Amino acid sequence: MNIRGKRTARLARPFRAKVIGSAIAISAASLAVLPLAASATVTGPYTSAAIGYDVSWPNCTDTPPTSPTVTFAIVGITDGRPFTSSPCAWNEYSTAQNLGEPSLYFNTGYAGAYARDIVSTCSKAVTSLGSSTNPFGGLKGHKLTQAEQAWEIGCSEAQYGVKNEPGTALFWWADVETGNSWSTNVSLNQFTIDGMSYAMNNFGNPGGGVYSLPSSWTKLTGSRTWIPTPAVPTWVAGGSCTASSSSTWFASSSTYPTPYLVQNTSFNGLDGDTAC
Repeated sequence: MNIRGKRTARLARPFRAKVIGSAIAISAASLAVLPLAASATVTGPYTSAAIGYDVSWPNCTDTPPTSPTVTFAIVGITDGRPFTSSPCAWNEYSTAQNLGEPSLYFNTGYAGAYARDIVSTCSKAVTSLGSSTNPFGGLKGHKLTQAEQAWEIGCSEAQYGVKNEPGTALFWWADVETGNSWSTNVSLNQFTIDGMSYAMNNFGNPGGGVYSLPSSWTKLTGSRTWIPTPAVPTWVAGGSCTASSSSTWFASSSTYPTPYLVQNTSFNGLDGDTAC
């Protein structure tokens, strides 16, 4: 069956064009691609082999599965783009509570215009990152300023989700796909994802990871084996739980585990997910 990515399934909805102007005037070479983490220990909240489903704004009129084999749910709270709200998140969350506390996910992207949405929590956090969570290396001046702003944007996307959550989240997921606005400078995209990863796993949040397609991840980060700082669990569109699967992305790295979730089935049009 054709498992579509979360953003790919929503292309009928208008979205911002990719930013290719002055906001990304610095080159990928001037912001070096980050190296792989030396090690990565990540955890998530699901029992191995458990089956669940995920829903968001395209599914406002769909009926969730009632099979007893379905034991968890993930609810999208944005409307296909960063810093938006799904009109049916509250209803979908309420229904999902029948399976226990739902996880939540939000759409992501990078554009210089998103700087207007940066929150003070993230502006303060970027200046006090510890050695294990600071991804900026030896960057200075304008390069560092742009990198930090990208980090703050990603952090603020996650915090926007927390602010607008319909209820408490068991876990957070950041939906990273090419359908939204991103930079042609992969380093700025990397810093944005770093900010999301940090926010989902700090500020008293329950933890979080990233959802993507291997092709999207490679295009947006420049490397199928690039790992966010901090490292986080992964949720893959398609494929299987084995590290050798061609549908996984940086699970192929010896320093990173297999995906935590794979989206590899469906329930009457709704995406189904399996915990690894």
